[in-house]
Amino acid sequence: MKNKLVQSISILILVLFLSGLTAIPVGAVGLGVGPSPLVIENATPGQSYQKTIYVQSSDTQEDVYTLIVSGDISAWITFYAADDHTKHITQLSIPANGTGFALATINIPADAAPLVYTGQILVTGETVAGATAAGGSSVQIQLPIDVSIQMIGAPVPTATVTTTPTVPAAAIISGQMNLTSLDYVGKPQVGTITKLQAVVRNLTGQPAKSHMVVEVYLNNKLIDTFNSDEFVIPADAAGTGIGNTIYAYYKPLKAGDYTLKGQVISEGLQTQQITTQMKVGGSGTNISTITYVGIAVGALLVIGIGFLVFTRRRKSTQIKRTINN
Repeated sequence: MKNKLVQSISILILVLFLSGLTAIPVGAVGLGVGPSPLVIENATPGQSYQKTIYVQSSDTQEDVYTLIVSGDISAWITFYAADDHTKHITQLSIPANGTGFALATINIPADAAPLVYTGQILVTGETVAGATAAGGSSVQIQLPIDVSIQMIGAPVPTATVTTTPTVPAAAIISGQMNLTSLDYVGKPQVGTITKLQAVVRNLTGQPAKSHMVVEVYLNNKLIDTFNSDEFVIPADAAGTGIGNTIYAYYKPLKAGDYTLKGQVISEGLQTQQITTQMKVGGSGTNISTITYVGIAVGALLVIGIGFLVFTRRRKSTQIKRTINN
């Protein structure tokens, strides 16, 4: 009898495991957020930084997700519509099988100490049908974007480097900001942060606060737009060929051939847009999806084993009563 019970438990566990793999609807499994982690290096007190975040869904209907901030930076971040930077939002509508974008404005307090501050942007959505926790409550979609902000005591200009411009000389216009190259470092992999670097020449005659805007295309389809940190670009004497390197960071979620289109914006001035190709290797798996599946499977296993133990005890009690009678 003991062997039969063990066999029954093994079969039930296998059935529960297989059913757990389909406990979360396709709409939830196909949800992705980014960039994560969202990293700001060399941040300075009193400064404001902007980052574009995205929520990508494969659901067949439009969904609305709430944006919540937690951790050290919970009071620092405000969200705005991607197409209207004056429109404050707390929710993001995602079209069916589409991607939604929001602008996260990060305002650093003037008295922030030179420490590393962390937190999360939580993208919270609808309750997942068919998946329940051990206590019987429904599981709600909540995907995190990890945020890390490294503070320094005072603004530090980027170091100047000598570079060979990759754009025609005719494109270097006196009195303007000029983006002369855009490239990436290393071999990009799915789920790994890739460092982008661009060389900018400031021919305005005075230092200028600047940031880079990068459009990301996969298979000729725009999938993301994000901003670099803000940098102070020192003035560059015309004709010297000296540029300043600025950096941005991106975490690809899928393998494939990417096209990056970068442009630098500085106090109302825009540079020409430069395009570079980036091949991303590896195969991506959504960690948050694995987490939800694991929770669903674990909950079902606990319920199933508990039911078997209860049934066995009840049957044992009935047998004892029969013997006593």
